[in-house]
Amino acid sequence: MDSAFRSSGVSVLTPADTGLMGAPDEVHYAGRNHRGIIVAPQRQFSIGEQVRRILRLRAALSAESMVNRLEFLVNWK
Repeated sequence: MDSAFRSSGVSVLTPADTGLMGAPDEVHYAGRNHRGIIVAPQRQFSIGEQVRRILRLRAALSAESMVNRLEFLVNWK
């Protein structure tokens, strides 16, 4: 899945990449600055649909506006 995003020019970092798979939400973001978090329900969207929605989000929001922002992929139809 990461390769599908990266081939579209999207830089991703997943909980699995950071060793935080299964950690509570607050461990991922509480008390730290981050470049933005996009939440997607597991298995709700195909990889292609995830990429399309993230590309829409990326076109609409700047990297600067994503800092410390939480976005839900279901909102990016």
